Amino acid sequence: MVQTLPLCFFIVAFYFKVKQLLIKGEIAKDSTLVWITGYGTPIMFITQVYFFMVFVNHPDDNTFHVPSAADPTNTDKSTWVIQDYYNYPLGFIFHYLPYMLWQAGMIIMAIQHNYYLIETDKLRDIGISKKKLTLYNTFIILAGATYTLFVWSFILGTPLWDTTENPGKAVGIFAMYGFDAVVVLLPAVFAAIEAYVTFPHEKFTIEFSVAEIGTD
Repeated sequence: MVQTLPLCFFIVAFYFKVKQLLIKGEIAKDSTLVWITGYGTPIMFITQVYFFMVFVNHPDDNTFHVPSAADPTNTDKSTWVIQDYYNYPLGFIFHYLPYMLWQAGMIIMAIQHNYYLIETDKLRDIGISKKKLTLYNTFIILAGATYTLFVWSFILGTPLWDTTENPGKAVGIFAMYGFDAVVVLLPAVFAAIEAYVTFPHEKFTIEFSVAEIGTD
């Protein structure tokens, strides 16, 4: 809740921020930022909300309760038996899918924010050029793809590398924590620099008011 609700609000607020920039003519209608925001906003929002399923599906649960063969129509679940004959760790798969989708949403969010910085060129004063941010976008995609392939290779029983001992174990740990640093923490640092260092007086506000309905 501490992460999901603020990020959902951020996703919606950023949509209107981009819309305001478009109305003011500060970004082009056919820009990459507008395209990503238009198509990516609902995806980012849904993947944030769906993340809660991580806590619903236990990663070690690969068994299912079903009616016994002797009494297949019995609806009393207390009499059901355990069925466990699956070749793949379904419990882990259903646990990992919401996290994988959350990662995809965070990747889109990071790329969206980078394109915002690219098209507004707001970090030029601290030496972060548009070219560097474009390269960073490429690195984000590669990091996300590597992490996903890394996990699915284990699920499918064909690991990309051995993680039972070093250096493979160290590489796996680096990939997991490195993803969070590259896709979550660094974009937050860029946002903080823009808000409090390079453009401390530029604010985007949302105002709520009660609509008045006429009687005519």
